[in-house]
Amino acid sequence: MPGRSEHFVRLLVPESLAEFDEATARVTRGRMAHVGARAELRVIGQEILVTVKVLNGSNRLRFANESEALAAWNSARRVDRADRTEGPGLDPAA
Repeated sequence: MPGRSEHFVRLLVPESLAEFDEATARVTRGRMAHVGARAELRVIGQEILVTVKVLNGSNRLRFANESEALAAWNSARRVDRADRTEGPGLDPAA
């Protein structure tokens, strides 16, 4: 029966290795896509902050004589950032 085992090994090992290689490649592509998306989100976030700063200057002038409108703007522009240390999928030790 050793011949039969060798036959199965010759058939199954290359197929299993090919499946493993494909799975590894998919994981690598997924990680790269995730890293790229995160970097893009950081850039977009910075662009949003710059836009809000410009709007803040404009609206402070615009609402200088309208205390309620200025108070509403000040409230709207202060959005708390999410706590990045807790939540689903976030590791505080990372």
